[in-house]
Amino acid sequence: MTRDKRRGTVAVSVEGSNRAVYLADRIPAWIGTEGDVRRIDLGGGHRVTHDGPRIIYDIPEHDPLRLTAGDSIAMHLPGEQIPDFVNASDRPA
Repeated sequence: MTRDKRRGTVAVSVEGSNRAVYLADRIPAWIGTEGDVRRIDLGGGHRVTHDGPRIIYDIPEHDPLRLTAGDSIAMHLPGEQIPDFVNASDRPA
């Protein structure tokens, strides 16, 4: 799923391919849409909610990982430590 902030559009494709884009009336059932909110079921209890600049990744047996996208990406963790399974850096890209 790709959200174009300039155009205000969302595209759903297979593995990010520009040629394999789902039509709006054929978006897979594992992607739910309610207005501007998208809910993506990744299976195994993993879910991503995309609501404007906010992204919440629900990870089984862990607290949700929260991101806010703006000029940079801010990660909000429930604790002070970054879990081992998260690859994150505060260095600019």
